[in-house]
Amino acid sequence: MNGGGNTIEPLLTRPGNMPADVSALPQILSGHIQENKVNLSDEELRIIYLWLDGNSSFYGSFSSTEQVAQRNGSVIPMPKLQ
Repeated sequence: MNGGGNTIEPLLTRPGNMPADVSALPQILSGHIQENKVNLSDEELRIIYLWLDGNSSFYGSFSSTEQVAQRNGSVIPMPKLQ
């Protein structure tokens, strides 16, 4: 059961279209520009891929307006401390 009820949009996952597959970060880390500058182990890369696939698709706001802004690539304000 989803604890957020109707406040959280469902996230669909499709093979080959996960955040790590479409993110620029893995390409940057393994690209020729970073060659010999970034030397991450397989385990370190796996941690980054897991973070991308497991966490990076969630939004930093409960406001649907701010979620749409993030989805469109806009920066939203930092959350207020509770």
